Amino acid sequence: MSSLENYYALDKNTVVSWLQKTGLASQLLGSNEHLHSEDLADGNVNLVFRVSNAAGRSLIVKQSLPWARKYPDFKLPLDRAVREYGILQSYVRHCPEFVPEVYHFDAEMYVCIMQDLQPHVILRTGLQAQQHYPLLAQHLGEFLAKSLFFSSDLALPSAEKKARVPQFINPVLVKAQEDVCFTQPLQQHAHNHCHAELEQTAAALRADQDLYAAVLRMKRVYMTSAEALLHGDLHTGSMLVTPTETRIFDPEFGFYGPMAYDLGCLVAHLYIGHVCQPVFARRAGATPGSGMDMLELIRQIWQVFSQQFTELARSQSVLGEWQSERYIQRYLDELLQDTLAFAGVELIRRTIGLAHAPEWELMAEEPALILAAQQSLGMARHWLLPIQPWSNMSSALHRGPEA
Repeated sequence: MSSLENYYALDKNTVVSWLQKTGLASQLLGSNEHLHSEDLADGNVNLVFRVSNAAGRSLIVKQSLPWARKYPDFKLPLDRAVREYGILQSYVRHCPEFVPEVYHFDAEMYVCIMQDLQPHVILRTGLQAQQHYPLLAQHLGEFLAKSLFFSSDLALPSAEKKARVPQFINPVLVKAQEDVCFTQPLQQHAHNHCHAELEQTAAALRADQDLYAAVLRMKRVYMTSAEALLHGDLHTGSMLVTPTETRIFDPEFGFYGPMAYDLGCLVAHLYIGHVCQPVFARRAGATPGSGMDMLELIRQIWQVFSQQFTELARSQSVLGEWQSERYIQRYLDELLQDTLAFAGVELIRRTIGLAHAPEWELMAEEPALILAAQQSLGMARHWLLPIQPWSNMSSALHRGPEA
């Protein structure tokens, strides 16, 4: 843990002078002169700048703040940047093609300097613009299989895995997720909010004790299952893409938790993209159905993930401990159930909890918002309280309230 005596929050001007003073500008950009900075932060938590020089070379500077930018009363530990750097390093070891290159980490300023990915766009933005990413399912399925498998007990000797878990304990951010994802949305809580026309639907969900019990079961799994090293906030806003590349960033909510949480978070946000697709197609001047088929994308991601995870379990598991085809299949069957349940939790919290999905904010004036949000909430309940265990991802996606 570094001292705070040398820490200060950067801004558009001081980020340039800091890079010059430390020599990092010369080292990483090849020049200390004619530097230009842009404030790129559009999230809730951190400072993010692009710094470039006259020759067109650029980099990204991300710095932790001791509070959340969007919620200044929410105090945050600066050392979350240390854990984020550690998670990115883990990704570099096992799936480097799916993360930005990290050039430098400063433990006194809690600054991470990374590759500026251009012409990449945020996945959510590209999907709303009706762009197609033909390799996306392959990339995300492979990333999830490798990042989760290689940090788990299946791949690591027992002592090594147990030693890694405390290195990534993330108590403040994990507690925040416990509250805003699991505890608060189905309670009468001051943090919750939703569109006035959704209040009746939200009240019905909050009166459903079976649903709340199912959410609390997933809260217990989230709190107690140190299964693999998670990204912790894996959604369409934490990915940069082109038609041929996919890069994952912002794993600051990461910790050792249940694999299905990362999987479920991604499924939920792709499903929100699905129900919002007609509105964004119209806004993009495209014909309905011209964008990516989001349900098919979810199905393909799961297919790639399950196939690659199975192959890794067969070939890379700790020898003498996990060599059972039947066990691996049962493992994946359980992952599917919990993935859909965590997806249900995420759909609820992103619709009637504290931090809404950006799609709902972008559609605030659209009459279609209410139907899309109700579809999401209906699917959430469907995934959390299935009549029987799901046999495959396709049946889960096509037996919901809109089918």
